[in-house]
Amino acid sequence: MRQNNTGKVVVSICMITYNHAKYIVEAIEGVLMQKTDFRIQLVIGEDSSPDDTREICETYAAKYPDIIRLLPSDRRYGMINNFFRTIDACDGDYIAICDGDDYWNDPYKLQKQVDVLHTSPDISVCVHATKMVNEKGQLVRTIGDYDKETYYSFKDNIISGNGATSSMLFRMKVLDKHQLGDILKNKAHQVDWSLDLLLLDKGRGCYLPDIMGVYRKHSGGVTSDRANNDAISVLNNRLFVVNNLKQYVSRKHRKYLNSFLGLLLLKSSKINKEKRTWNLISGAMYLLRYPHFLFNISKVKRRFNPFV
Repeated sequence: MRQNNTGKVVVSICMITYNHAKYIVEAIEGVLMQKTDFRIQLVIGEDSSPDDTREICETYAAKYPDIIRLLPSDRRYGMINNFFRTIDACDGDYIAICDGDDYWNDPYKLQKQVDVLHTSPDISVCVHATKMVNEKGQLVRTIGDYDKETYYSFKDNIISGNGATSSMLFRMKVLDKHQLGDILKNKAHQVDWSLDLLLLDKGRGCYLPDIMGVYRKHSGGVTSDRANNDAISVLNNRLFVVNNLKQYVSRKHRKYLNSFLGLLLLKSSKINKEKRTWNLISGAMYLLRYPHFLFNISKVKRRFNPFV
């Protein structure tokens, strides 16, 4: 089966990149090697990189004009704005994500995921197992919780995501980009988790155990930036996102977010106590910002045990 580049675009790949000259070739080649019975489109959001990323992307776009659409930039958009301008340029019914420092290693990845969504209209997002490697290409761990094809829900995904961002393929029609933008408010480290939860509010998720992608953990990546923040900053970002997310999900899912909010607040208080910064004033500030906390402590322990 070869790639079909005629007719309507079925899958658009959203690839944002900044300063990825060392990695972008492998990311693009991982898309070009896909074997599908439908047309694909690669949209690259190049964010005014100081290295050779733009030149490499321009070379590929000139060579594969029927597949690659390059969005160059003469100024920095930043991760969030670059992500949204790239998504906006996608024409497909389905969207796959692959950042410029990650890559796919299975030529049938897109075909397998599209087959799942074609077969099951109630599934809004499909993810798969992914290898995490360090800067030397050495395996750190495998991202993925299951050893067989598994369906998961909104509640399942709250505590931890079921797949790497570069493994996601979802239905474009179920994504409300304005909602996602309002939820994030430039909290770049929460894009994958917030996106997954919004999609799972509209349908089920499907996890495939096949290792079909590679995620790089390196000094210039988002995960590395996250690791450099202290734990309380990470929790505060997630508290912010959860509080915004509540207004956009169904009532059924809102109750899980309220309970998870309580869990985050409990963890925040523990971390602050360890740092000797938790006091009546900081506690009162949290309760003013997140009033549901007082009403959900008992539910937290019931719903998210043993994570509390």
